[in-house]
Amino acid sequence: MREETKKILSEARKGKHFSPQTEFTKERTRGNKNTNWKGGEYKTINGYIHILLPSHVRAGKRGYVPEQILVAEKYLGRFLDDKEVVHHINEVKHDNRPENLYVFPSKIEHARHHMNLLHKKEERVRSNL
Repeated sequence: MREETKKILSEARKGKHFSPQTEFTKERTRGNKNTNWKGGEYKTINGYIHILLPSHVRAGKRGYVPEQILVAEKYLGRFLDDKEVVHHINEVKHDNRPENLYVFPSKIEHARHHMNLLHKKEERVRSNL
């Protein structure tokens, strides 16, 4: 590519990145004005539902909070502590009914619960042999 062509392309790109039209387009296509808007919620690959709530203390970088945390907090009538973990009793990660959620006081307690479940499952398998 000739130097003259490179310079022209460079100038054209500069104009596009900083033009008022580009800023207008960005602003116009954010949030519910975007064609991909799904009502402020999405489901992760792992099956958890996240809700857009940027003002929440547990909101991530993008402003979303796991729905199970919001449901547990509403049921308990308080914010959850940073150490508390919400567990799905039936292990269906998008089933956020209050009766399906249990709040463990720490990650250690939650892990201990899963280890106990694993040991019980192994015992059942051994007894069937």
